Amino acid sequence: MTVNEDKNIKKMVAGDLDEVCKIWLINSSIAHGFIPAGFWCSLLPEIKQKWETNLSNNDYEMYVYKEESAAIKGFIIYKESNGEIKNYVEELFVSPQYQGHGIGSKLLEEIKKGKDFLEITVYQLNTGAIIFYTKKGFKIKNGDNSVYIEEKTGQWKLRMRWERDSGG
Repeated sequence: MTVNEDKNIKKMVAGDLDEVCKIWLINSSIAHGFIPAGFWCSLLPEIKQKWETNLSNNDYEMYVYKEESAAIKGFIIYKESNGEIKNYVEELFVSPQYQGHGIGSKLLEEIKKGKDFLEITVYQLNTGAIIFYTKKGFKIKNGDNSVYIEEKTGQWKLRMRWERDSGG
């Protein structure tokens, strides 16, 4: 675990999962409005179980942004490898009412510490995420599997990469 300088960034614990899942569901439905909301609802039990299991998995870094005695405002989940992608930012969500306040940036900076590169996948139609990550120094990858159709949704996804020497 990295030592974070922002006291509001805390390692995720099991007691955070209900709130984190609520943020995930709301944001997935809003940011991915091109996918029926029922799809996200159907995934929720599986996602919660996966995250609960991964809290004790050393391949994962899972953080929440939470001010003292306040609700969780955002979270990030990073995995060393998902099999195909190394240094993978699996999830980064901030509650809609707190977006634009630097919370996502702070969470991303926490994960960048000590890493030479990070990779993410985003839906091609999620222009807000593409703009956010581009501002943070991510670039759309070139080459094999850089653009693909996700089997579960039938939607195009892009792979993006940040490298320490590329800025951001």
